Amino acid sequence: MLSAVSFLHSRHICHRDLKLENWVLESGKDVWSPLKLIDFGLSTHYTPGHRLSRVVGSSYYVAPEVLKKSYTEACDLWSLGVIVYMLLSGAPPFYGRNDEAIKASIVQGEYQFPNELFRDVTDDAMAFVSCLLSYSIEYRYTAEQALTHPWLKGNCDPDQLHRCKDGAQGVRAISDGYSADINAMQM
Repeated sequence: MLSAVSFLHSRHICHRDLKLENWVLESGKDVWSPLKLIDFGLSTHYTPGHRLSRVVGSSYYVAPEVLKKSYTEACDLWSLGVIVYMLLSGAPPFYGRNDEAIKASIVQGEYQFPNELFRDVTDDAMAFVSCLLSYSIEYRYTAEQALTHPWLKGNCDPDQLHRCKDGAQGVRAISDGYSADINAMQM
């Protein structure tokens, strides 16, 4: 996921609708099949240093700065933070009875790691999530920075992590079932 987002950002493309539903396996039969990012309907080209203002995205995943109508590509990393939080816990970090309540919770920006959901999750994993769900975009990790986080270094095969970093730069690598294929993305 980080590799794909890093690749997009290196080409000045912001996806703006990263969510679990927009990640699919290339083959529905093979759980080790390459992961593909889909649905570029809300994506846009951006100019580094310029802010975007159109409010787009899905309620649980949208970054607070998007709701405030002044944001950068860093909104994609917030969405990845929400995805990782959900994958680790089975629940969203921000919630409410309806869309407006969810968005109000996001704008407030306060989340927790409840013990009942995170008792088996390491401190490094929670630190990784916190680096992505940083309310301040100045402190929020970029995709490239996230690829070097100690949690990934300690839990990923070094060769696979290296291939992810290569994929983030557009190097197509095919081996051991891994494929970084930007041609599958359509805007």
